Amino acid sequence: MDAHAWKLKQKYGDIFTWRVGSRTIVFLNNISLIKEAFSNPELQDRPDFYTFDSFTSFKKIGLANSNGATSLRNRRFALRQLKDLGMGKSSLMEAIQYEVQCLVEDFRKHTGSAQPIPWSLNVAVLNVIWKIVSDIRFDVNDPEVYNFNKLNTEAFELSQGGNLVFDMFPWLPYISPAFLTRKLGVEAMLRTFSLIRDYVLGVVNNHEASLNPSAPRDYIDMYLVEMAAQKDNPESTMSKDDLWVQVADLFTAGGETTNQTLRWAIMYMIKYPHIQTRLQKEIDDVVPRTNLPSLQDKPKLAYLEAVISEVNRSVSVTALGLSHFAANDTQIAGFKIPKGTVIIGNQEMCHKDPAYWEKPNEFYPEHFLDSQGKYNTKKESYIPFSTGKRVCPGEALARMELYLFLSALLQNFTFSAPEGEEWDLKKDPNALLFNFPKPYNIIINERK
Repeated sequence: MDAHAWKLKQKYGDIFTWRVGSRTIVFLNNISLIKEAFSNPELQDRPDFYTFDSFTSFKKIGLANSNGATSLRNRRFALRQLKDLGMGKSSLMEAIQYEVQCLVEDFRKHTGSAQPIPWSLNVAVLNVIWKIVSDIRFDVNDPEVYNFNKLNTEAFELSQGGNLVFDMFPWLPYISPAFLTRKLGVEAMLRTFSLIRDYVLGVVNNHEASLNPSAPRDYIDMYLVEMAAQKDNPESTMSKDDLWVQVADLFTAGGETTNQTLRWAIMYMIKYPHIQTRLQKEIDDVVPRTNLPSLQDKPKLAYLEAVISEVNRSVSVTALGLSHFAANDTQIAGFKIPKGTVIIGNQEMCHKDPAYWEKPNEFYPEHFLDSQGKYNTKKESYIPFSTGKRVCPGEALARMELYLFLSALLQNFTFSAPEGEEWDLKKDPNALLFNFPKPYNIIINERK
């Protein structure tokens, strides 16, 4: 869809309507339009897409897919608890650094030969989320974390398949014969969603059985305590169903997208070895080799921050972002937007807009450095975590992970391509709605 949207933008401009099936979709292709729309109270809901709604048992619950007052309450709760659990602070940094150290140790076992990026990267990122939501972690060889990651990967893949037809034709699921739902992959998708639900609910139930309300251990405990406190509140929408979906949303927001962004970063280091060398020198000049980079080092690592931001800009992992939905008739830039319209803010077009970027189609970290070489934190057309009232609640966590993981990997390793292998930085063709990297073999060499 994103490739076709580019062609439509070239023909029709920064705002256009595209009829897909029985849906009316308005594409917004510059930052001013997106900011106007995503701050509009009438455009804060999510569409009734079959893919998303089937994941949440056709209830508007959780963080990503909830609407109205439920969305506001869930978001406030999540941000408050994530802050208390250390998101963006040194208390959580120590937990992440433990995963970083384990990751570095595992990467040392994979040096010198051509192979895919080690599986331990997935585990390290997942363990950060598990620490927050459930105060547990998994060893890289634990089959439980492998199976959970497999389910998450399948969910991403299956939700981008033929079932998207159901999103565009909302009435189709009610009349489709069984052979069609099988052919479109809907049965497989629903089965995977059910397995994820059962697994996460199992974790929730274990927490409930061992809960000490006066000493909550993690996000799940905090939710269960608050749910009990709100049980007589008729306005409360807290439930175990809502909780498991929130947990799953946190894995999506801070897990898979972060994992894929780190993979892109490694690919770019291989493509541009002079940038990799400059980063390693910057890190070596600031951080002793006996220490891992910390949040306290961050102000002195401006080029590293610029590179991370440029990776986000260049790849736009969530190219089209999450769709918004017109709850009532409204306007964008003077254009009438009827109730029921789907609104898509095209992040990728913002990130490649020549009005804001000196070299929009090149990998150029200097986009994020000022004239003194300091990291420029405020770029107008930069929205990898969306913008407005539904900006990603896991943004601070994702930024922490990207910084701590990438800095430690570059401190300890140099990445290169196998000799004679063509390196084209292409996206995975199977990822229709996300810009995930195409799998490659790489070579990891330990720095001495």
